[in-house]
Amino acid sequence: MSSSSPGHVTLVGAGPGDPELLTLKAVRAIQAASVILVDDLVGDGVLAHARPDARITYVGKRGGCQSTPQATIEQLMLQAARLFLYAAASRLDRKAPDASKWSAMAKRLVTDTGFAVANDALQLLGGYGYLHDYGVEKLVRDLRVHQILEGTNEIMRVIVARHLIGRQ
Repeated sequence: MSSSSPGHVTLVGAGPGDPELLTLKAVRAIQAASVILVDDLVGDGVLAHARPDARITYVGKRGGCQSTPQATIEQLMLQAARLFLYAAASRLDRKAPDASKWSAMAKRLVTDTGFAVANDALQLLGGYGYLHDYGVEKLVRDLRVHQILEGTNEIMRVIVARHLIGRQ
């Protein structure tokens, strides 16, 4: 896992924010990360593993407290998805041996992220979101179709899992 590989996204869980619950793989991912999105429950012990130059953004929400607006979190998610897509396309262009794994990960991340953001927009508009005039209903419909076309996102997870255990 190299910090120089563009668009690499890793989700790391630390239970209730306890650094002793991190796996070695999670610690390596945190150490290699240049950007870290952090939930409010993550403690300083977990972040102690981060590189000194890592950009750490707190995105957690807690009732009654100042928190990152949902629109900002969604922008960060879309930016990460875009970068991941570019990295997968680059690997595909170079005919890299792991291009199918990266393509599967990018398809799943991009379509799921896009659908989540479009669905939030639909909810924000309420009944108007379903009107053709606003265009949101088309985005939600198209993104849902893309989650299914060219292999469902569940199949993409199987492809990635096979690569991770060495069975391409």
